[in-house]
Amino acid sequence: MDSLQGIASTFTPEEKREAKELENKIEEVTRTIIAEKKSLDSNFVRLGQFISRVREKKYWLLGPYKSFGDYLSDCEKRVGIGHSQLYVYMTVARNLLPSINESTLIDIGVTKAGVLSKYVEQSGKSVIPTDILDAAKNTDVKTDELDAMVNSSLHNVMPEKGKWFSLGGFFCDDDEKQELTQAIELAKSIDPVVPNNIPGWQQLKESYLRLAREFLGTYSN
Repeated sequence: MDSLQGIASTFTPEEKREAKELENKIEEVTRTIIAEKKSLDSNFVRLGQFISRVREKKYWLLGPYKSFGDYLSDCEKRVGIGHSQLYVYMTVARNLLPSINESTLIDIGVTKAGVLSKYVEQSGKSVIPTDILDAAKNTDVKTDELDAMVNSSLHNVMPEKGKWFSLGGFFCDDDEKQELTQAIELAKSIDPVVPNNIPGWQQLKESYLRLAREFLGTYSN
């Protein structure tokens, strides 16, 4: 913590002014969102951009926060938006601006933009392929279909017959995570062993299917 306070003492007057301006902008966006919840769709990019800048420059050190997580929790209380969703806004702004302009991101929507952000993070590329970006802009293409395109591109595999099934994420503590991980690894190790030279998503799919079949076989009527 002392080292962090040391960083705070090095901020220039210009940086302190920028930090204050960012805080004012966040307050302005927050008031707009609270006044009319629908406005979130057109303000998530700006909010994410401002929060990302606060994190990048460590401006949260100028407030009464012990960590960036504490700062984000304060934003969560003010805006009424969950911690994890604020992270999505922040990573979308960081990963996709300015290669995709703000108005385009607003048209695409935060859910699809989150999928595009995943592509940037996992591919290491800052430019979205034209076919994937066009699919994101197409209102007839659903998020799970876009997710399937992104995963196919990331893993260089052709889509399987059927539709991409994206399992929902959830919070868990260390013990629960360990229990889930052990169950998946055990499912992979049962004969016939799931080969480790196939894509990770295929290994995970086979593990889930084995767990599901075991449960259904034991408890179904």
